[in-house]
Amino acid sequence: MKDILHAEFFKFKGMFKRYYIDSIAEVTSYIILFTSLTYFIVSTSEADNIIPQILIGVFIWFIGINAIAIFTFILQEEMALGTLEQIFLTKTSLTKMLLGRAISTFIFDSIGGVVLSISTVFALVFISPALSISDMNLIVILNPLLILVILVTMVGIYGFSFILAGLSIIFKRISAITVILNYMFLFIIGVILAGDTLPLILDIFSKFLPITWGVIVISDIFNGDTNVMNIIWLIINSILYFVVGLYLFNKMTYIARVKGTLD
Repeated sequence: MKDILHAEFFKFKGMFKRYYIDSIAEVTSYIILFTSLTYFIVSTSEADNIIPQILIGVFIWFIGINAIAIFTFILQEEMALGTLEQIFLTKTSLTKMLLGRAISTFIFDSIGGVVLSISTVFALVFISPALSISDMNLIVILNPLLILVILVTMVGIYGFSFILAGLSIIFKRISAITVILNYMFLFIIGVILAGDTLPLILDIFSKFLPITWGVIVISDIFNGDTNVMNIIWLIINSILYFVVGLYLFNKMTYIARVKGTLD
């Protein structure tokens, strides 16, 4: 694991230095998106602690969208290099390799998410003089339960990512699906944290997504009304997604190997 973290660190460092203009533009675009979303919800909501809720919500969305696509990205990268089949000949299983790289990527994405959240706070203060950092009550973000909820939510997201990775092995190109999911997750997070209600069909559908229960529990924590059943549903949802996702990934990988269509 230490070697993977070391390799990923130098990979990210190298990519940032090589494509620094693109990296800076990407960070700027996220800051604009986060600030616009937060400002819009704050201006239309009277809920307490709404800014910390939104910051946590967009933090989950940021690390979540990267987590959803991480396995697919790794596999497509290996396919492009023509080295995917060679991985099956090594002692380390493909699943362990993917999880190792996912954990290292999660650490770096979390750091990036924290930086983006802090940047969003300062951007909000800049564009809205009526707001001040002392009025945002950001201390509530340090609640240890929030960290546990985020970690449990990520388990479900990685399970979902395994499903998408399996599909990418079978169908090769599924990037459009991840784009749709990214916007869908952002919409659901915004609606739930703003205290609004989704239409019935969308509400039922959203309950089957890996990120929804995590956002619901976070909203409960900030509202001081922690619902034990929601926490249980979050745990069940995450475990099911991970177990089913891992099973389907291994199944689809096996089918591709039998057909000889890995690359």
